[in-house]
Amino acid sequence: MAEFNAKNFVECQAQELRKKVGSERVLAAVSGGVDSTTAATLVQNAIGPNVFSVFIDTGFMRTNEPESIVGTLLSLPVPLDVEVIDARRRFLKRMRGISDAERKRRIFRATFYETLSEEAKRKRCSFLVQGTIAPDWIETRGGIKTQHNVLSQVGIDPERKYGFKILEPLVDLYKFQVREVARAIGIREELFQRQPFPGPGLSVRTVGAVDERKLETLKKADLIVRRHLDSKGCDQYFAAILDGRFRKDGECRGAAMKLKELLCSHTCKLDTRFLVNKATGMLAGVRKYGKILSISLASGSELVIPSIKKLIEAQGVIINRLPSISHVLVETARSLKKAPYVAAVRAVQTRDFMTADVSDLDPSLLTELSQDILKECREVSRVYYDVTPKPPATIEFE
Repeated sequence: MAEFNAKNFVECQAQELRKKVGSERVLAAVSGGVDSTTAATLVQNAIGPNVFSVFIDTGFMRTNEPESIVGTLLSLPVPLDVEVIDARRRFLKRMRGISDAERKRRIFRATFYETLSEEAKRKRCSFLVQGTIAPDWIETRGGIKTQHNVLSQVGIDPERKYGFKILEPLVDLYKFQVREVARAIGIREELFQRQPFPGPGLSVRTVGAVDERKLETLKKADLIVRRHLDSKGCDQYFAAILDGRFRKDGECRGAAMKLKELLCSHTCKLDTRFLVNKATGMLAGVRKYGKILSISLASGSELVIPSIKKLIEAQGVIINRLPSISHVLVETARSLKKAPYVAAVRAVQTRDFMTADVSDLDPSLLTELSQDILKECREVSRVYYDVTPKPPATIEFE
């Protein structure tokens, strides 16, 4: 495989973009992430003032994120003067009560492009530029999960359906290559090293049915996770909120026996349960909705967190024996209060986002982080750490 040359890539893309676009107007959909920002900057550098950048506030952004993103985009070497489109009411109305992960993604995609279609017509734009990269269409076309920014690769004609042609200058690149391109065009490192954020935003981290209460709880938990993990070198890290209910399942008994053998000393008590929610995983390269197994280890009244390496090894053995499981979570804190939700913390290391390893965080850090979630999120009664790599899990829960 030839070595990737970001400078040559930028020059070739500029020539191609000028040929394709000519003097027509372009709408750039930007989210503040490295992919869409790099794509929009590439196009603006190539064709100049006929690019109009928009940021859609879907209501599924993190706390204060829209304001922060606009400030960041204005501070680029060639500023993106972005217009914020307030579509919160539209997105929340359509997503409320939806629990199926794939249905969430498809509803989000339809709403996203309907909103962009209206803006393109208003601004008389013939093209839409977006930051689609290789993992987006590979995972969508491969049946793992629908990415919100994939159309033509799955047979949707954007010009016929929405009234614009698509420009995807990064469509064959992986995340590490996009970051090289961002560096080559002068985007500051703090932006292009920013951790990715899913296109459907927090809708796929409110596991199960979407509602405002669960979403607000997630926003609080997310702030706490970022506060604790921002400097820990993880490539992606976040909180998810799940329904705090569990299901009876005969597979738990077999899992518990094997986990006790792998993880427990004779002084520890082991509890295993399946959460009522399911989560997206991968089996033989395709999507599955798998069970979420929670593990709790206690010595007396104190929770015990084994080494992360040991937990990762244990989850591998369990999922190999029970492929119906897609995620294994270990409990890191609990409260006596009654509350409707539990929180899961996910942190991974990855280069291309096609595979990912669980971040080996110190158990004391996990305990501190989890206790803070319990203190600040009154709707949460338990906190877990996800010890499942990709595969068999996907990075996101949904």
